[in-house]
Amino acid sequence: MIYYIDCKDKEKISRALKLCGDSADIYSCRILCLIESYKDYDGLISLWIQYGENNYPTAVLIKYCGDMTAVLGENADVDEIREFIALVGASSVLSEEKLFDGSESGIIMRLAGKSSDNYRSNNPDVDFSPDLSAVHKLLTVCSSKSFECPLYEDFILDTSHKLRHGCAECCAVMSGDELLSYAMTAAMTDKSAVIGAVCTRPGYRENGYGSVCVTSLIDRLGNREIFIMREIKENESFYKGLGFENCGEFYIYRPSDS
Repeated sequence: MIYYIDCKDKEKISRALKLCGDSADIYSCRILCLIESYKDYDGLISLWIQYGENNYPTAVLIKYCGDMTAVLGENADVDEIREFIALVGASSVLSEEKLFDGSESGIIMRLAGKSSDNYRSNNPDVDFSPDLSAVHKLLTVCSSKSFECPLYEDFILDTSHKLRHGCAECCAVMSGDELLSYAMTAAMTDKSAVIGAVCTRPGYRENGYGSVCVTSLIDRLGNREIFIMREIKENESFYKGLGFENCGEFYIYRPSDS
């Protein structure tokens, strides 16, 4: 059975995540980051736990602005989860299993060791508090089939809120007042982080700015376990050069695309 859970019930949620998965994986990281960011704002996030025999947690699901993330334990009732998602509705579903036909897959990479290359030898300016309006303009310019820039208001509100609450870090490479490259944490806890929104302005690529941006952000994240998510055929050599290695797959389902 699937039950709605108060997001402030940290003990119950932490126990369920520990039993269903690894608290340092990308799915648990996303769930814990959303809870820490929005637990005091009623109605912005919804969280459910699926229980199996002997009241044992078998799955955790969270929904924020239509986007759902699912952590599935070994004994999760996948059929019940599919029916539940169809009932409550979602604009996207992120999970480690292919829950629906039409799901797209991608690669998860984990930072195995920091690159020995000195990307900072001719270091441009690095800014850890860039103007978010300028960031959104860069993300819009860099939008592609594999990366869709979020709406301006959604991006500004969500990113600024997480930054204020210590639930995100971001980094920009600047040339004077011009923003050349950007990266941020799509999710972050005290144990782990998922780096996303990595982009460099067209015309300035292949100059190492993206590497400076990502490695500077990695340094800022300290001892956290760090992940990235990428398209299957994109950016593998770039991230391997920074010390990442492939460690799994993810699936994302968008009902409007199927």
